Amino acid sequence: WNAVPTNGYELLPSHFLCWSDFEVKLINKWRYGKTQNHHPIAIGNLTLEIWKNEHSKVFKDVNSKISSLFQADKNLVEPTINILFTLQPINDPLPVWLIESIQASPKHWKWWMRLHPAMLSQSESIDKILHQNAIDDVNLQSATELPLPALLAHMDVHVTQLSSVVLEAEFFNVPSVITDDRAVQLFPKQIESSMALLATNPKELIEAISQQSLKRKKSTTSLYKGKESSIEKAKRILSDIKKDS
Repeated sequence: WNAVPTNGYELLPSHFLCWSDFEVKLINKWRYGKTQNHHPIAIGNLTLEIWKNEHSKVFKDVNSKISSLFQADKNLVEPTINILFTLQPINDPLPVWLIESIQASPKHWKWWMRLHPAMLSQSESIDKILHQNAIDDVNLQSATELPLPALLAHMDVHVTQLSSVVLEAEFFNVPSVITDDRAVQLFPKQIESSMALLATNPKELIEAISQQSLKRKKSTTSLYKGKESSIEKAKRILSDIKKDS
């Protein structure tokens, strides 16, 4: 990207609608001073904005169907902590030490395990691994089938090796724990702000989840910090682009 043509690239969009100022800065880094094309604009994540609005029809419809899944267990003294584990299509998606962590976790921790879309054919094999290790209370089916935003709205902590769900989780103010050293380079802002913690063994993971669960609280903030609503800004920008074209 160091030799950007003055008129920009024919196959790239004239505008990039970005989730946050972070992406805007990255794009401006390679286009600034070289082309006026490929203009990045931070508008937030419009899809997640809709899901975050508890008054929206899509939120109400789905939430009413899944709310029973999140009812508190009356047999437990401590409040349930819901943990979403997003799996990745890599060579070892469920390493032994992560299984040991789930086995060692407190009874009031409820694990939800979501398969990556590229892993849907591995559902039976993952389920088999869980059963072989006497882990029968992990919700694999619902966690995979339900819309991700609907899950995040109910979660207390998100755990993953490398998934970009770290970003979506942050949007719902759900802190993450990452279990792969490489992810530190992928999510520097989240690591810096402690919205993501690194854990590479069972003891660290249990401690990190406990720590992150204390941060969870409902938030109405958007990834985009501008005063104008994301949806209204998107409508205005798209209207302006249509006029220019």
